Amino acid sequence: MIGGAAFAVLSIVAAFAASPLMLIVARALLGVAGATRAPSTLALITNMFRYERQRGQAIAIWATCQFTGGALGPVLAGFLLQHFWWGSVFLVAVPAMVLLLLAGPVLLPEFRSDQAGRLDCSHQWAWAWRSAPWPRRR
Repeated sequence: MIGGAAFAVLSIVAAFAASPLMLIVARALLGVAGATRAPSTLALITNMFRYERQRGQAIAIWATCQFTGGALGPVLAGFLLQHFWWGSVFLVAVPAMVLLLLAGPVLLPEFRSDQAGRLDCSHQWAWAWRSAPWPRRR
């Protein structure tokens, strides 16, 4: 839910960005907020659909929606850019995120594991350091 809230707020920030730097920072943070949503939706599907067949169908529907959005996104963005101002492409996500924030707590079950691990920050930082685009020696 935090990722959805951040995505909605950052979408508004990006839509009304006053400078290129502000837009770049908002887009980068939108990527982080968006990256929190995909794993949580898959975890939700895994917990909600206990039977393998149902889970497979749910994941197939989830993936179909992902790919359909990826295909229709540029078309919708082109339409918005042709008929409205450039910031409108960011505002499309806001109603969906507001719906998620309002309906999610009521409709989506909460799952907490007794065996939940803790975040290993040292390995996260090491992975981020190693994946950074550092200049390579030849």
